[in-house]
Amino acid sequence: MELTVTIPEKYVISMSPDELKLLLKLNTAIDMYRSGQISSGAAVEFIGEIDRSEFFYECKKRGVNLRHTKTLMSWKRK
Repeated sequence: MELTVTIPEKYVISMSPDELKLLLKLNTAIDMYRSGQISSGAAVEFIGEIDRSEFFYECKKRGVNLRHTKTLMSWKRK
């Protein structure tokens, strides 16, 4: 699915369209993960540009509690 969003340029001066696209997808996926709507794997697939460890890192930076899975447990040991 393709979605077009119009954002006034004065709010995105400091980033490129690709950076903004990634940020919007990341924040949306983290929000959906936080609320239990999707798994971490689905979130990574939704974003499409990061791996699961990067996703967990971004969640941690935002204070999002990570759900315990086998993948998460192996990530925490690294």
